[in-house]
Amino acid sequence: MPGPLDGIKIVEFTQIIAAPFGGMLLSDMGAEVIKVEPIEGEPWRLHTEFLPKESKTFITLNRGKKSLPL
Repeated sequence: MPGPLDGIKIVEFTQIIAAPFGGMLLSDMGAEVIKVEPIEGEPWRLHTEFLPKESKTFITLNRGKKSLPL
């Protein structure tokens, strides 16, 4: 079932917790969120790694997003 933001595209240039949380909420409501991050990845990826180069917090805050390393 499409959400209220279905069809909206958002480009996210954020790191750590607060702003990625907002992007997560927009994604949860159906927006297509494209997260732009450095080639080496966002620093929060490595904070208490759960999987190689993926922390639980990073996985949670970036669910449903597409990633674009630049």
